[in-house]
Amino acid sequence: MHVFFHDHWITLLLFLFFGTIVWARNIHYRRFIRLGRSIINIREFYQAVREEYSISNSLSISLVALFILGFSLFLYQANLYFGYYHFVGLKWVFYLKIVSVIFAVFIYKLLTIRGLSVVFLGKFSAATDYLYNVYLTNAISGLILVPFTLFLAFLQIVSQRYLIQVSSVLLILIFLFRILRYFNIGRDESGVSKLYFFTYLCTIEIIPVLIGVKLVLELSALR
Repeated sequence: MHVFFHDHWITLLLFLFFGTIVWARNIHYRRFIRLGRSIINIREFYQAVREEYSISNSLSISLVALFILGFSLFLYQANLYFGYYHFVGLKWVFYLKIVSVIFAVFIYKLLTIRGLSVVFLGKFSAATDYLYNVYLTNAISGLILVPFTLFLAFLQIVSQRYLIQVSSVLLILIFLFRILRYFNIGRDESGVSKLYFFTYLCTIEIIPVLIGVKLVLELSALR
């Protein structure tokens, strides 16, 4: 079933996505390539954190925006296909509500990581590693989602159910990798307790998902 062709605003979004990737690769080629290396190599990960990582640089902002917009579009498309929630009003308004929730969750994570690092560690060194891990996995997820959202919107020869399932599995694998990388970071940091990890997983990874789902449903019910 092909359900997205008439949504022209999705076409504009996809042009924005591909334009962002081309810009990032051409303007920040070395940093862009290092993203892949940081996923594979833990030493490359730490080197990237120490030498160049900043959430405020143009590459980080663009890739974070790509993830938020791309992941929101994927959730919108999955909901439109499976009909989990029958929203009211304009479709692009519903999409923007999803974007607002995903953005709020992202900001919540940034602030909470900083707060927990002070409470449990008394310093910000580990927090920078955690933040880069969030940024890295989000950036990779955003890049992976671009072709899937494109195929979901316009490719009719492949089952949309299959595309959604495959992309969902990839996102879950990236999420599990992020959790594993957290433990690797904690193992390398002195003074990090198991209590920190338990508190972190609850406040950063589990609670925001539950709150996000609730917020999407509540905002979608508003006309």
